[in-house]
Amino acid sequence: MTSYSNHRSATSPVRSLFHYPETFHDIAPITIINGGDDYLHYRELKKITALYQSLMPDSEVIDLDAGATDPLTLNNALGASLFSPSSLVILRKLENASDALITALNRFLQSCKTETDPSETRLILSKSAGQKGQGIVNTLKKNGARVDTVKPLKSVSDKTSFVMTEIRDHHRSIDLTAARELVAAYGTDISRLIALCDQLCNDFDDDPLTLEIIQQYTATVPQTTGFQVADTALASQPVDAVMMLRRALESGVEPIGIIAAIASKLQSLALVAACDHGLIPNTDLPMAGWVMTKLRRQVKGFTSIGLARCFEALAHADEEAKTSSGDVPYALEQAVTLIATHGRDQ
Repeated sequence: MTSYSNHRSATSPVRSLFHYPETFHDIAPITIINGGDDYLHYRELKKITALYQSLMPDSEVIDLDAGATDPLTLNNALGASLFSPSSLVILRKLENASDALITALNRFLQSCKTETDPSETRLILSKSAGQKGQGIVNTLKKNGARVDTVKPLKSVSDKTSFVMTEIRDHHRSIDLTAARELVAAYGTDISRLIALCDQLCNDFDDDPLTLEIIQQYTATVPQTTGFQVADTALASQPVDAVMMLRRALESGVEPIGIIAAIASKLQSLALVAACDHGLIPNTDLPMAGWVMTKLRRQVKGFTSIGLARCFEALAHADEEAKTSSGDVPYALEQAVTLIATHGRDQ
């Protein structure tokens, strides 16, 4: 029986049950990396490619786009070349494959089962998240392809568990409240979340990483501070939001970064409002469902005129910050206060 080594914990929400091969003969003819967040998908593709290259050191690596690949191009890639007797073929965007290409892939799988001297070439297929192309994955799986499903990170709980797993992969630990703080600050940007986990483990020797460490670290990051100020303002807490803003500015946080983060938050609110009024379809919103739910709560009480006034006030603060022509802290405080009152003067 073929032996595989599972290098990932099955309890983590993003850890698939895919078993990584230890020798070339353990590698299935076709491996499909299926779905997941774009960054996590890319990271898994990179990891699998590196592993297979180490097990196939004499193979030529050929990178193709499924939408632009026909059966002839695929067959040429599968064959031996002047430089190598075998290939490692990466076929991206499987969901865009033509029927003819899918037939050719199935034919390759069948030949690996029936031929006495099967090809030593191996394929890695990459399919983006979503239902498009899932039928292709199912068909190829039935015919012998191995599927590595990258689990999506949808809930706060999933993302918190993910952070704790990332920290554990560095042979460190993190308090649950600290992990939640990171998710609150960076939960919409998985790549940033991963980078911050790595940076924290490099910058701090403490184990476990605590909430105090996380707050100390993120307090000087303008994007994080900006989102916190925006969320506090959107909770209709103008005094707390202004005090938080003042502390950030006094500690040396650049106003430009805070303004950019607040502007990003307002843009997301405007998108959700437009969706709720039928101006854009729900499928056009580039955000997770739980993020939309939170934004829908925050946008309540805003009128289109009120939201526009908030944008104008923030644009004025941005101009002040970039030209140094006025009182930047005052302009920012005015904008934050206006947001906290849903664009209405008090």
